[in-house]
Amino acid sequence: MSATALALCTGLLGACGFGGGDPCAAYAERPDVFAQCILQQAPDAPTIEAARCDQAGDWELSCRIQWISHHGELPFEVLWAACPEDSDECRMTVLDWYPLPLAQQVAACSDLSGQLPHSCLSHALTRVLGGRPNAQQLAEAWNVMGDLNGAFMQHVARAGQCGILIDCRSFGYAEMQCRHMIGVPLNTGNCDDFHPAFPRPRSGNEGLRPH
Repeated sequence: MSATALALCTGLLGACGFGGGDPCAAYAERPDVFAQCILQQAPDAPTIEAARCDQAGDWELSCRIQWISHHGELPFEVLWAACPEDSDECRMTVLDWYPLPLAQQVAACSDLSGQLPHSCLSHALTRVLGGRPNAQQLAEAWNVMGDLNGAFMQHVARAGQCGILIDCRSFGYAEMQCRHMIGVPLNTGNCDDFHPAFPRPRSGNEGLRPH
């Protein structure tokens, strides 16, 4: 997308035009401007079909992600189906912005490719611990994690060192490991990450579903 195309799209008509009819029709002979117009209109479309992301050329994936990020009121299955079958990046957006209950989230994360399962799981655990879980909730999450308890314990240690109250008794046989890891200095990263909407901004909770 050239600077000229972007200026035409965002400058001439404010946001590719909102004047009735098809606001992008005027750019049909300018594929680059037309694609950017489709992208900017996507959040207001009621369905992914109405968003016409398949007409956005190289911007199609961005268009789909843009539409998904503005439609948390729709069922998870609808948002998931809006992603191309070969785009785990898009599916990760759905899992990050509109997460499932932890057990389902872990399973869905594991089906992603490359490094995405690690990031997806890390985000899920950061959200769980960012919700300041009580002892029972910690125990339930621990039981869900199964073979991935090592990753969970690493996040528990980070959370504990970031000032989140952790009841290590929740982890049964791993109670002492929990106490030890919380006591060992770590590079905790950004403690502000520990909130229930991560990686969305703290103010962006509107799409999250209560579990």
